[in-house]
Amino acid sequence: MVMLYLDVQEYISKKRLEKRADEQYDYTQVDAVFMPIFNRFVVDIAYLHQSVFDPDHVTAVNYASLGHTIAHEIFHGFDSKGVKYNGDGHLMRVLSEQSEQSFNSMTQCVVDEYSRFNMTDSDGKAYNIDGRQTILENLSDLGGMAAVYDAFMNDPDSKKPIPWTPKLKGLTNEQLFFVSFARLWCKAHTEDEFLQPFDDVHSPNRFRILGVLRNFVPFRNAFKCPVNSEYAPEKHCNVYTPQ
Repeated sequence: MVMLYLDVQEYISKKRLEKRADEQYDYTQVDAVFMPIFNRFVVDIAYLHQSVFDPDHVTAVNYASLGHTIAHEIFHGFDSKGVKYNGDGHLMRVLSEQSEQSFNSMTQCVVDEYSRFNMTDSDGKAYNIDGRQTILENLSDLGGMAAVYDAFMNDPDSKKPIPWTPKLKGLTNEQLFFVSFARLWCKAHTEDEFLQPFDDVHSPNRFRILGVLRNFVPFRNAFKCPVNSEYAPEKHCNVYTPQ
């Protein structure tokens, strides 16, 4: 009876928290977010503009844009913070000792990889990305790519011919998928604008593209990138994929 009472009280407390989160969250903002204590992700209606999702888009485009956004948010449940919560949103150890060691090794590879990325401002000063500060978003970008690519390649539409247009001439469905992913973050900026605020947990856009694609073998295979080129390093991080 005592346990039943405690379970009911826990349920009521969680519902109150969920209501408070719903009341405080601005669903009109252009964003997508994962809430670990509720095991929930939200994609705001304002986020679903035409460049992200359109029923008239070629299938590859929707998978690479909205599909990756959804997969990215889901993978926050499996990033360095998310793996500390169980399916009910409770903090607890869910990984075995061996799994935790493998996870930490994978994470460190990503931290080191992104920390090597650098850019130069208009004064010639070089800056390196903080791979530790951006690790949660980088892991979700990489994990999201592995998941949404697998989903796309298992969709029968991925085997259908692409409607011919001059801009898409010569692209395969697989190549269009990767191009569409890059389009999400491809913007014209000055070098100064590339420099993220010190407290930003996201990598600069150019490295959100480079970091994901150079560590995802199907990309280099799709475009036949030569080994040891910028997008096909001989050594790379296997993130949420078999070694």
